[in-house]
Amino acid sequence: MDGSRTCGWLDAAQAIVAQMIDTTEYYTKGFMTGRFVGESRDRLVKTLQQLFTAGPREGFKWEQKYPGTLDLRPNVHRYDKSFLDALFQAEVPDLLNMGIGSDMVLYHTQVRLSSPGTSYMDWHRDSYNYGHPVGNFPPAHKVIFYPKLYGVSDASKLKLCVGSHLRHFGNAKDDVADIANMPCFEYAASHDQFVLFNTSMQHAVVADTGPSIRVIYSFLRRVQFDALYTDQAIHAEQVKMY
Repeated sequence: MDGSRTCGWLDAAQAIVAQMIDTTEYYTKGFMTGRFVGESRDRLVKTLQQLFTAGPREGFKWEQKYPGTLDLRPNVHRYDKSFLDALFQAEVPDLLNMGIGSDMVLYHTQVRLSSPGTSYMDWHRDSYNYGHPVGNFPPAHKVIFYPKLYGVSDASKLKLCVGSHLRHFGNAKDDVADIANMPCFEYAASHDQFVLFNTSMQHAVVADTGPSIRVIYSFLRRVQFDALYTDQAIHAEQVKMY
């Protein structure tokens, strides 16, 4: 038997096994980490640094959504090409295909600046049902990246209650109380690491000791986008670009 073919088959088999492990872990834990790479990462970090220190360029502005936070408006996907390029160079679409489904689309991107003080969004799920459904079903999946910039602390930025997307109570009191029984993953600002997670899991923004900035990518199944967001220009344009 041709040795090169044997090695090629083994390499392919090992790659498939590795993907299966990643898929299993994502299903079980509800999150995984990855890394932005190359030129697109460098440009993305530089763009976020400029936004953090100098503010948006002409035609864009900061607008408050939650107390103590500012979001980039009118959109992110047209501010700089690195916001989309970084996803593709890091093979995020492949991660989504492998771990969730082949029909995932990017329907929203946010850049958010927050001030020091109390958390603007403590423990919560983006999708839940305490008598009536709130959020997207199936839930959205998000990629969040907190760049480690000059002037940003190394402290934890985001907490994830590991596996909580598979445990759900019919009321908020018991749901939040169960967090104490589950392991917690803490994500800190990084030069390149992002976190991908199922937004039905319990997660919390950590209170900042200083200002910080992050980019948030939100993904849904194509059928959900078609049913809910095709009439909203910002989302329709972003899906088309993605």
